[in-house]
Amino acid sequence: MRKLIYFICILFSIPFFMACPSETEEFPIDFGYEYYPVEQGLFWEYQVDSLIYTELGNNIDTSRSFVREEMVEKFVDQAADTVFRIERSFGVESGIFTDVIDQWATSIDATKVTRTEENLKYIKMVFPVEVEQRWDGNAFLNENTIITVRGETLELFIDWDYEVLSYQEEEEIGGSTYADVVTIQSVDNFDPDLEPSEQNKLERRFVIEKYAKDVGLVYKKHMILDTQCLTVECETLPWEEKAEKGYIMEMILVNYGK
Repeated sequence: MRKLIYFICILFSIPFFMACPSETEEFPIDFGYEYYPVEQGLFWEYQVDSLIYTELGNNIDTSRSFVREEMVEKFVDQAADTVFRIERSFGVESGIFTDVIDQWATSIDATKVTRTEENLKYIKMVFPVEVEQRWDGNAFLNENTIITVRGETLELFIDWDYEVLSYQEEEEIGGSTYADVVTIQSVDNFDPDLEPSEQNKLERRFVIEKYAKDVGLVYKKHMILDTQCLTVECETLPWEEKAEKGYIMEMILVNYGK
């Protein structure tokens, strides 16, 4: 009798298991490619405000200009990568661009965005985009690279460490509201947890970029400053006041399209 009951139980359990097949639900991954649109004919126009420090900080030149970036050509390079050539034009008024000042290049694939600016190749973004994601954005660069700004030399790549600070956030930038923005910090060598006496007293390095979905780069800020002011008073001074050489640059998108 026990064997009969056991057989019946097994028999009735079979339809139950057959009726409930295991299923694996798949969730689509948002890689974030839309933050960096690439297409021949796309253009972006930026307002650029800058301060340049020379003569041990006794001379600070301020300026406002406008830059237009346009993807004017698409080609395949020797590494079989699809590359977009970017033509950069300068203007002193918004919407009026006369002089071509640079030829840059950019490429995007399944895992990253690369961009060559002034013969310096950066990894601007990696996919999928995630908050607190870190990578070596200067993998193609010599970290000891020296740049010259108004006759002053600067070691540009001190302490760079790329990180996604925020993702899919609404932000107002330059009077425009963007529903979905990713913020990428290339470097910030100021540590809020340290006392002023423990901070880097000689160099200030801060670079941040913001990209809006289906738009591209909407904001960029560089603070590349050096000083030799090492007094106790200088420790608490803002870098804008104690810098002796270097520059602060801020770019804000004012127009884009095709």
